[in-house]
Amino acid sequence: MSFHQNKPDEIFKEELNDLHSAVKDAGHDYHLFTIATVNDKVPEIRTVVLRDFIIKKYQISFHTDTRSPKYSQVKSNPAISALFYSTQKRTQLRIHGNATICKDQNLLNTLWSNLNKDSRECYQGEVPPSGNIPKSKIINDTSSEMNGFENFSRVSIEISTIEILRLHHLGHKRLLCDVLKDPIDFQWIAS
Repeated sequence: MSFHQNKPDEIFKEELNDLHSAVKDAGHDYHLFTIATVNDKVPEIRTVVLRDFIIKKYQISFHTDTRSPKYSQVKSNPAISALFYSTQKRTQLRIHGNATICKDQNLLNTLWSNLNKDSRECYQGEVPPSGNIPKSKIINDTSSEMNGFENFSRVSIEISTIEILRLHHLGHKRLLCDVLKDPIDFQWIAS
């Protein structure tokens, strides 16, 4: 990435390639990202793991527990925002779109079978995410008879816009990419 890069389509393509790389590379700056959902008109944010990126569909996905607040928030209001930041590239991606919950049981079964033991345990806690753990404990007990699959789901975000902000001491560059337009509409905006 060069600060002197000024071609919107090349900048956009580079960021898409980085998102694609971040799915499998746990050390990539874009592997962990923040999502914002709405809970009764109040925004809530949290960090999730990038599990999939389908370039041709402009769709990113993450896994979640069906008992978690974000799951019910997505069900009641699919409007969602995502934020990625690369410290190495000094680049921020702001994504807006609509979230959908996976209904494909075959896909969920395949995803579940590919999770390692530690990842599966995240869905086996006796207390649901954001629930109160009894005072006698400090961690959620995952030794229950629960398999965890019954709590496992995938959320996908159908991207409508990606805003790319590249920070530089000579001046920031901010590019809005509307992927719903054909061809994609690129617009430089003030930072």
